[in-house]
Amino acid sequence: MKSEEILKIILKNSKILGSETKDIIDCHGCVIAEDLFAKDNIPPFNSSTKDGFAVRYDDIKNTIPEKPVELKIIDEQPAGFVSHKQVTSGTAIRIMTGAMLPEGADTIIQSEMTASYNSHVQIKQMVEKSVNIKMAGADMKIGEKIIEKGTSLNFSCIGILASQGYSKIKVYRKPTVAVLATGSELIPIYEKLKPGKIRDSNSYMLYALVLETGAKPVKLNTVRDDLESISRLIKNTMTDCDVMIITGGVAGGDFDFLQNVIDGLGSNNGCLKIFRKSGKPLIFGRLNDKPIFGLPGNPNAARICFEEYVQPALLKMMGRQVS
Repeated sequence: MKSEEILKIILKNSKILGSETKDIIDCHGCVIAEDLFAKDNIPPFNSSTKDGFAVRYDDIKNTIPEKPVELKIIDEQPAGFVSHKQVTSGTAIRIMTGAMLPEGADTIIQSEMTASYNSHVQIKQMVEKSVNIKMAGADMKIGEKIIEKGTSLNFSCIGILASQGYSKIKVYRKPTVAVLATGSELIPIYEKLKPGKIRDSNSYMLYALVLETGAKPVKLNTVRDDLESISRLIKNTMTDCDVMIITGGVAGGDFDFLQNVIDGLGSNNGCLKIFRKSGKPLIFGRLNDKPIFGLPGNPNAARICFEEYVQPALLKMMGRQVS
């Protein structure tokens, strides 16, 4: 069976989980479950992009270095404040970057082009009309789609949502993934090696791979090659998790033992055993309509199987588009 066919079967049997409403501070890495639209213009008002002076273009349009224009400074407007004075002929308001454009002004002269003293400012050269002004809605307009359903939320998305006042949003639930390494030869990583024993590394590797995918891994303690022990652990685990990944060579001949366990627990539509080109089998089944994967015990083979088959299934369950 080709890899594409295997993946098609797995994705068909991996269902998108339900959605939940969460605070955006907790949504990094989640997949959004709805289209979201801008509620406000960004910026919400015409604003200055430079420190300088808000003026009327008609007052400075004929300025030349040899004959600077002098205007009276009638107020000062830092960012976050609104001047109650209007720029009229012969006047100017000192303004800071990000501040709202005062009424009556239509141009911003940056400080480097001026010389101010007492309550007056000299404009030394002419500029184009409306220069250094950012218009309301230049970055984002009310009603514009800002985040599309199925988008994985990164720092940029979170910032955009915050700027639009979205404190809570609907996202797809991240699957809880149980990771289990089986094998009588396995010992905990903190124990010294003994003849015939190896340290469990697969469960740590798979835990990290699940975490990098964006799902929520749960590492289980290793279990020896015992049908009853494995069967009981799988049954109990599948009631609390959404997916289970099992790795390790087991008694009875590679994955035959694991396949019998999964089938014995009542796998939906039976358990699928797939032999890849390397000769290493991949087990896929469903218990309680939840995916369960059996991966090879060889760490490299387990990693490859995860990246080719398990990761796409997890991404789909989180609401990501997977081809």
